[in-house]
This record gives sequence, C-alpha cells and structure tokens, in this order.
Amino acid sequence: MGYYGPHKRKYNGYKNNNHNHNTNNNTFYLTGGLTPVTPEPASGFRALNSTVSQPLAANTFVKVLFPTEQFDLENEYDPATSIFTPKSPGVYSIIASINFAPTFPFQNYRARVEIHLNGGAAVAIDNDFFGPTFPAFVNVASVSAILKLQAGDRVEVFATANISGTLEGPNVADAGAGSNFQAARFKS
Repeated sequence: MGYYGPHKRKYNGYKNNNHNHNTNNNTFYLTGGLTPVTPEPASGFRALNSTVSQPLAANTFVKVLFPTEQFDLENEYDPATSIFTPKSPGVYSIIASINFAPTFPFQNYRARVEIHLNGGAAVAIDNDFFGPTFPAFVNVASVSAILKLQAGDRVEVFATANISGTLEGPNVADAGAGSNFQAARFKS
C-alpha cells in the first residue's frame, strides 16, 4: 500500500528524498538509495539516594551518591559510581536534588548543589537559610539545566554547605521526594 506525495505520484512504502518514511516498518531512508536510518532510541534515567546517609563536612565538596536506580532506558547510568554517561549526543534535561540535614539546624547556613560535566561545575544553585527554625527540618536543594552533551560525557552531582551535616535519603521525615538525579534527552 502506498501513499501520494506532493507531486501526486504514488510512493510504495518509501520516498527517495530526505523525508523518506516507510509506512510499513517506521524505517527512514537517505537520498539516492534505500539505506535505512534508524531513529535514536530514547535516553533517560532516574536514580535515588534511598539507603545512604552521607556525612558532609563544612565547606567541603562531596560527590553525592544515588545508588538506587529507578529506571535507565539505555544503560547510561552507573549506580555504583553515580555517573551518567550518554551514549548519544544531544540536548538533555538534567535535574538533581539533595536533602541536607544540618548538624546544628538553628544556625544560618548555605547549602549548594552542582551538576558537574567532565569534572567541572556546569550549573550550581545555593540555598540560604537564615534564623532559627523550629522544629528542625531537612533542606531540599535542587538544581536543573538543559545542556548540550556529547556521547561519552560524564555527568555527576556534588554538594557542599558552610556548616556540617548529612545528605539524607527520602526515608527522612520532611524529606519530600528525597535526593534524586535524573536526565532525559530531548528528541531532535
């Protein structure tokens, strides 16, 4: 079964230009021949810190661990190292959240979370808390970015605060959604 193209000619399953589409098996073809071009598979993952309480010394950056993988569409996230390594270049939405529980919650403090790309900070956010809070609560700080990534780039999350505390998992009261790290590629 074919369809009619823009010049009222019938095409049987494929056209011979850059818009080629075989209606039978969703395969695209390049100009000048029948070389199939397969669309890129979806890319995305989501991981949590549901088991690990990480100590955070004052004014020290630590790599945030997200050892519990919820899903990984293309096996691009390594829960042992908490590193996302895309297999395909593209534009990605990246989001990370941490739960910071200060050792002394009645002090003013700043918590910072960063998305690192190939060893350097690509995007960061600071959360400032002033004055005593009662009851003490866990601070959730989130950072997000839309970044153009190359295949093989290394994306990871780091955190710091100006006072000591711990990075908590989602099992902590008042933690909401918990510490998480996720990314997805936009269709291009």
